[in-house]
Amino acid sequence: MRRAGALVTLPCLGLAACTTLGPMPATTGASFAPAERTALEVQVGLRPGYYLSSTAEEEHSGTALPALAGIVEPGAELVPGLIVGAGMAGDTNTGASLEPLLGYRAFVDGEKRVGLGVIGSGTHANASNTGASFSATRAALEVGTDVQWTPNSHWLELHTTLGIGLTALSASGRYCVGVDGRYAVDCPSEGPATVEARVRGLFPVVQVGVGLDTAQHLAHYFQGVRLSGTLALGTMPTVVGGEQRALASYLSGGVQLTFGFGAPEKAVR
Repeated sequence: MRRAGALVTLPCLGLAACTTLGPMPATTGASFAPAERTALEVQVGLRPGYYLSSTAEEEHSGTALPALAGIVEPGAELVPGLIVGAGMAGDTNTGASLEPLLGYRAFVDGEKRVGLGVIGSGTHANASNTGASFSATRAALEVGTDVQWTPNSHWLELHTTLGIGLTALSASGRYCVGVDGRYAVDCPSEGPATVEARVRGLFPVVQVGVGLDTAQHLAHYFQGVRLSGTLALGTMPTVVGGEQRALASYLSGGVQLTFGFGAPEKAVR
């Protein structure tokens, strides 16, 4: 799903050691292909994104965020195509928060090789560290497709994904700036943060990925594993001296493992 506007808090003039706050994942990490039966997907790994704190630095960059998520597909007997779940990217020290998601996905071809999904997500987060602080509310919508390029197999299947997303973000925070009053730096051990900032906006992102599936189409409750890599090209806001400026682009990648569980598949599709 992955994000918009930013504000933030943070210190660091593009130097190595600086306060890091406000993880902003570029995607939800959810698959765009349906299970078509009652299923649970558990994901762990790294998700592409950036930190809000980076928007106030002289150099703006993306990063791989540690992530964990769980997604449930109730199944065709209940609500065909529906998925619900929640995930978290980053860690609690940097302001990570639980992010619920809701979506729909379905196959669009007779051979069930091309899946299409629409996923919405959103959350509110806040945190403080070494004098800097932030509070942010975001909502995201992503649309994407999953294409299976190899025949159905218990052993190995190759998939590619392509998606676009849009995040709305409203954020505010406090941070310290250098002597020039422009870019974020680590706050001194004494004294409060010196600058307040507020950012709002809509921020698009494009994601591409490759997935390798194994142990698929089995007639038991373990439904397989996917190893996936994702590359995201997105936009983030920039903040100079507490004022929101033009958008900046970032490139970030991630790798995830997804484990599937649920109702056995009666037969290989």
